[in-house]
Amino acid sequence: QDEAVYQTIIHIKYLSDCESGLWYHGWSLTEKHFGGIFWGRGNCWVTAAIPEVLRTVEEMSGTDRRILKESYKRQVEALVKYQDISGMWHTIINDSSSYFETSATAGFAYGILSGIEQGILDESHYLYSYMAIRYIAGNYLEEDGSLKQVSAGTAMGYDGEHYKNIGFCQTPYGQGLMILAVLGLKDTDKFYN
Repeated sequence: QDEAVYQTIIHIKYLSDCESGLWYHGWSLTEKHFGGIFWGRGNCWVTAAIPEVLRTVEEMSGTDRRILKESYKRQVEALVKYQDISGMWHTIINDSSSYFETSATAGFAYGILSGIEQGILDESHYLYSYMAIRYIAGNYLEEDGSLKQVSAGTAMGYDGEHYKNIGFCQTPYGQGLMILAVLGLKDTDKFYN
């Protein structure tokens, strides 16, 4: 449990951007943040993981718990500024010329729902998740349950064009994030009507 908290704080230290609240895709000792890209799916893992760490790690100092909660809230408040009116997020969060990406959007929806469930976020955030899930289900979810517009595995890149040119494919992480998002809805009648 200590290692989970430690790893989360190390990620906050090196990947979280203090100005925007978003998270960079990568860091190294020489290039720091490669292209300085706020990649959607990389950010969604954070949105989903921090509430999970807070929920499952029972023995955590009050200071560590506070660091995780504040980092999470700062990221969510940054994310909602970039959500498209459709409910989707772009594969490069702050670049509206990049394509909509379903796995990141589903991950953000799930992570926000988890934060609401734990009382870290207030109920007003529910709408962000609801809009995202509804739009994905209406536009990118096939009758057989497969999810379209999931970007393939994405190596770190030095510019936005690298991310815009990643192809789509069926992936377990895309399906899994969508399943978690739908299960996270507390009132499924709203979703299906």
